[in-house]
Amino acid sequence: MKDLLKYARFFLELGPYLKQASTLGGSEDIIASRLAAREENFLLLLKNGIFENPKSPYKALFNIAKYSYYDAQNTVRRFGLEGALEAFRQDGIFLSIDEFKGKKPLDRRGRTFIFNEKDFFNPCVNSFYSVKSGGSRSAGTNTEINLGFLEKRSVYYPLMIDMFGVKDAEAGIWFPGPPLGAGLLPFLQFAKSGNIASRWFTPTPICFSRRGGLKIMAAVMALYGMKFPYPELATLDDAERIAEWMASVVRKGRGLVFLTYPSLAVRLCEAAAGKNIDISGTTFWLAGEPITEAKAQVIAGRGCAIIPIYAFMELGLLGFGCPQRASVETVHLAKDTVAVIQHKKDLPGLGASLDAFLFSSILPSSPKILLNVESGDYGVIGRASCGCRAAKLGLDITISDIQSFDKLNAEGMTLFIADLVPILEDVLPRAFGGGPLDYQLLEEESGNKTVINLCVSPSVGDIDEQKLLGTVLSELKKISRHTLPMAQLWAAASTLKIKRALPQATRSSKIYPLFIKQEKT
Repeated sequence: MKDLLKYARFFLELGPYLKQASTLGGSEDIIASRLAAREENFLLLLKNGIFENPKSPYKALFNIAKYSYYDAQNTVRRFGLEGALEAFRQDGIFLSIDEFKGKKPLDRRGRTFIFNEKDFFNPCVNSFYSVKSGGSRSAGTNTEINLGFLEKRSVYYPLMIDMFGVKDAEAGIWFPGPPLGAGLLPFLQFAKSGNIASRWFTPTPICFSRRGGLKIMAAVMALYGMKFPYPELATLDDAERIAEWMASVVRKGRGLVFLTYPSLAVRLCEAAAGKNIDISGTTFWLAGEPITEAKAQVIAGRGCAIIPIYAFMELGLLGFGCPQRASVETVHLAKDTVAVIQHKKDLPGLGASLDAFLFSSILPSSPKILLNVESGDYGVIGRASCGCRAAKLGLDITISDIQSFDKLNAEGMTLFIADLVPILEDVLPRAFGGGPLDYQLLEEESGNKTVINLCVSPSVGDIDEQKLLGTVLSELKKISRHTLPMAQLWAAASTLKIKRALPQATRSSKIYPLFIKQEKT
């Protein structure tokens, strides 16, 4: 009954939410006011969501560090928001991504805690709808959302639409449908800007329990004179069909904004190239994966533009690119709603460390509370020098060179995945053919051994497998002094094998350079 009431409220508020579209001027006013109240909003979240919440994991950390709310408040007043977050981090108030997802116990100063995802929900926020992340690093985590929070996060969309000049463009989506949130959340936020997608392609089947909800959503939107694009199944093999539709939209002359993952955008561009389908003029709105240079080149090669989005389910949109960005993956931080600092994260087995991002929620209405939580990524934090509309508004912090710190382990050796991307997406396609999605490392357990398969798409054609293996091992040796012994050991132990198969996708249809198979084989 409780769930029925939540969904009923969601659908009752859906029509008014969509009917009152966000405007550019209104969005800029909201962002400016939130920037002015940044510290006050954070302190309100800290007080109500953490210190007055006995179940909060962060309250346990503050207690260990001997902070009262007034101590935390004074730290923010004295050092500013980012300075206070750094002080908290130094006192042990932060979470690794494994601690946040409940995959690893939290251990601080001799105290051990085990938390689950529900412990991080904001007790002050009523949730109306539950969505699940795509499970790129885990089985997927649940996030409770409401339309009030989505409305607060949708203010960036009119700003991006204006900066990239796509106000009158038709919109399409190739993101998973419910229960995964990758499609529903951007659909609702983009629709709030007044642009309702005309087609929604989903690479994964709609969960049976959510089909009724989608039909109700369609009926509610019809009452308000809007057409809901019921998600239609389009697997990875349907890229050509989607590209044909995209070309038909482009021919109308309105322009097309297409929301999807970078790897799916590459599939669309490759399908278009293979059948000589003209999708030039499309603006890809890309999120969910790193946008590598190799992927960006394929997309640009078909005459398409890119709007990079940096986001993850628990916080929503973290940053977005501008037309004057320094590189394809540089984004402006949405600093009115999130804060970011960095900490040194050691990489066992590599003798190295990196500057991992730690993100924090700011808005008191955040459905999930994050305080110095790893996102699983690292990169460079800087100041905007582009002079674009977002920077002038005050969104002047940039994040660039964003990469995951996932690792590959075999024969007692560890390899940093970011080092493999240029080999898989650039070196091998140039030497043996294919594109940036045609090569993937697949880590599997076989008996008591870890086996590393280099998946090569059958579309690449005939290859000299020994030459291919030799090229990979040779490139590994060049990376650093840490990868040289790994390459030598892998060569001696024949750890790396060639497997002619399509690269495997995650449950949300993302394709990464590394796929770790969970089940035993």
